[in-house]
Amino acid sequence: MSKVALGGGVFIPPGYDDEKEILKRFEIINPEYQMALGMRKQGKYLPIPDKHINACHRIPFDHPWGGGLAVPRKAASQINFANVIDVRT
Repeated sequence: MSKVALGGGVFIPPGYDDEKEILKRFEIINPEYQMALGMRKQGKYLPIPDKHINACHRIPFDHPWGGGLAVPRKAASQINFANVIDVRT
């Protein structure tokens, strides 16, 4: 298992073994999606947003861990990461 960094959140490098499981764990139904479907049933047209939203965000590619995941620290406290590097100051 690769290392993760603990800072303002938990930062997971690209290619992390359990990345898909982490993304699935923090995925929720987008409330705007449900609202858009209801409005369409009423005959109003508006673009349909993504069905799911996620608490995790991709790290920008100009960073050495670009393409990895940033997970909110409180959310990530529910996961047991083996190799954590504390980078908080």
